[in-house]
Amino acid sequence: MEKAAVDREMGVEFKDIPPPSLEDILPVLEAGLKKNYEEVSVEIVKCPDLTKAPFHLAAEVCNF
Repeated sequence: MEKAAVDREMGVEFKDIPPPSLEDILPVLEAGLKKNYEEVSVEIVKCPDLTKAPFHLAAEVCNF
């Protein structure tokens, strides 16, 4: 059975959902980490140049 036929048969709807902001993700990550670690520090920082040490990647991969 083709995908389009399955979608119609099962009533599947596709919606564009915007990703959560970093500010919304930060407290969730922090809370989860605090359950497993004694000391936790979570912050939002500018993406580093991943072509430099210690990463040495062939190209930058952050697209923010």
